[in-house]
Amino acid sequence: MSVISDCLHYLEKLVAFNTVSDILPESDQPNRPLIDWAKSEFEAMGFETRVFEYKPGKADLFAFRGPMTGRTTPGGLLLSGHSDTVGCNPELWTNSPWSLTVRDGKTYGLGSCDMKGFIASAMALARRHPEAAAKGFGVLITCDEETSMAGARAAVPELKKLGVMPQLALVGEPTELSPVFGHKGYMGRAIIIKGRAAHSSDPTRGINAVKAAALAVEELNDLEARLKTRREKEFDHPGLPGVPYPTLNIGSIRGGDNVNRVCAEARLEFDIRPLPKCNAEEIRGMLDASMKRLAAASPATATLEVLYPDLDPFINPDPQLRSRIEAIAGREGSFVSYSTEASFLQHLGAAVVLGPGSIRQAHGVDEYIELSELEKGMTMLEKLWTEFAS
Repeated sequence: MSVISDCLHYLEKLVAFNTVSDILPESDQPNRPLIDWAKSEFEAMGFETRVFEYKPGKADLFAFRGPMTGRTTPGGLLLSGHSDTVGCNPELWTNSPWSLTVRDGKTYGLGSCDMKGFIASAMALARRHPEAAAKGFGVLITCDEETSMAGARAAVPELKKLGVMPQLALVGEPTELSPVFGHKGYMGRAIIIKGRAAHSSDPTRGINAVKAAALAVEELNDLEARLKTRREKEFDHPGLPGVPYPTLNIGSIRGGDNVNRVCAEARLEFDIRPLPKCNAEEIRGMLDASMKRLAAASPATATLEVLYPDLDPFINPDPQLRSRIEAIAGREGSFVSYSTEASFLQHLGAAVVLGPGSIRQAHGVDEYIELSELEKGMTMLEKLWTEFAS
């Protein structure tokens, strides 16, 4: 089979699995059927496999060949991709989201770009190299990246126990085959404010949570202004997308139930995206100080809730490895504002985010990846195989 035929063979199978990851239980789908199928495929190719199930129906797969486990020094190539997709509205698609459709040089299907196209490429690479991987070769397929990243959180400790220490861990998010050497972390928070209800004819008998919420917004605005002063030069590239300082965004505010009632409870939800030098630990201290000032300014009770476990920023600090990757990719690397599973994979070895397809084609109706991107991606993976696995 040709290179592109190998990719399409696996991509057709991968897209057929409904692996939507959603915080709503009624929409969330298991990925275990995909994992079990991929496990059988890799084993048929002579790979050893390990499955890590972190909860019923949700699992990660680690398939490997050569000296990938029991290592005390770095070695080998690890390719990593997530099996889950965002949700979709099938009625808006030209064809079924779970049926791969090829037309006009593009392959359409849910997850085809983000990031089943990369997983298919990794499987095609494995198929094209039946020979032993002298330095080691592994593929990690994770779950729930689109929501909690719980799959990568669960997999990395298990891989550490196995002694996995790759010379390069490649996270194949769609970057248009441009290397990403660093990205921001993620912190999701809510401030819950509890006051006391009263009739609006005598508001002095109540404690208005909305007024306290306004004070909370002022505190967050002040914190945002301070974060804007913490620019980091690696992320400061005029003309490229991204913001070179930690950002804070208030995403929602809810409170009150009637115009003639003093509001008894309000809730603000916001996120912060830390950077390597202004990290989550430092920002947590800033938030604690903000909450103390809020408590002193209002009779309402305010508590800070963690919405998701904090995600560390990612950075590859190795200039020599970065130069090698840039030479293979034929493009200069960059630092971006979004987050990936590289935050976890960097704890196994040197990590890079690099894969075929464009994020502009992900998460939308009629998601697709161009055939030319798959072909160029396979050429790049062959070079990485030669450099780090064979």
